[in-house]
Amino acid sequence: MISSFRTSHHVPPSVFGMEARGCPFCGSTSVAVYAGFRNHVSCMTCGADGPVGERGADPRDAVARWNSRPEVAE
Repeated sequence: MISSFRTSHHVPPSVFGMEARGCPFCGSTSVAVYAGFRNHVSCMTCGADGPVGERGADPRDAVARWNSRPEVAE
């Protein structure tokens, strides 16, 4: 039997019916949800990670946390 922590992987937010904002550091829209032990969103371009969720939390919460950051004034 394979336990869930061994099947962790990055998947597009669209798998969860959600859209994620671009990376706040590099601006890339290539972001993915790390669905596993502690869910978070990662930028596939620069490697930035969003806030890490509670153990066993719904991966959609990771996208909501990633999207909840304030707008940056230019």
